[in-house]
Amino acid sequence: PGGFRQDFNVCLTGLDVEAKAKLVEDSFFAACPIPRDQFAEVKTRVVRTDKVDPASNEEATAFLKITLKDPDEKKVGRAVSNAMIELALASIPGFTSVGGGPGGGRPFGVYEPACIAFEGDRVEITGKRFVWDRFTDELRVDADGREIDLFPDFPKTGRVEVRAGRVRFYPESGDPIDTHYLLKRGSATYLLSGEERTRVMSGADMPECALRRVRGRARN
Repeated sequence: PGGFRQDFNVCLTGLDVEAKAKLVEDSFFAACPIPRDQFAEVKTRVVRTDKVDPASNEEATAFLKITLKDPDEKKVGRAVSNAMIELALASIPGFTSVGGGPGGGRPFGVYEPACIAFEGDRVEITGKRFVWDRFTDELRVDADGREIDLFPDFPKTGRVEVRAGRVRFYPESGDPIDTHYLLKRGSATYLLSGEERTRVMSGADMPECALRRVRGRARN
């Protein structure tokens, strides 16, 4: 389970990007006041946005992304973000991070199918940002036995605007996402498409697999 998150984005440039990412990751968890295995969820990945012959600083930069999640706000709070800032003078040359300075953990909401689904969507909203992903239990492989990514355009990330129950998503790339709506039924909050909302408001039952907010990231 979770409920609060802390995100870090470290810029990586020059040679040996993967080695630099590993050094920063290992150094961060060595300095972090909370052991890595005591967070509810830890995700790290290197995003290779850098190019061999860059024409700008942006094209010369890759990113190490670290995300920590936990139901205890203090575990992903200021002390943890301070550990990353302290690496600026004790890790790779030219250490730079983006996304703001040290701060506390941020609450987030997760919307998942209300039914037991073998495929569907999962939406995470944190402040003014969103991550929209798709999942499936289906597994396909190519002629060489390599797994095929069935949703190459996902996850989508970008800016989200929530106003008067209307949720507008602005992806950073790819096709736009239709406006959705928040609708409460009893103690549950659902994230519905315009068509789903119209049917429910007209008296139809809530769709069995409608996206429902998961409190504290507990699964349905």
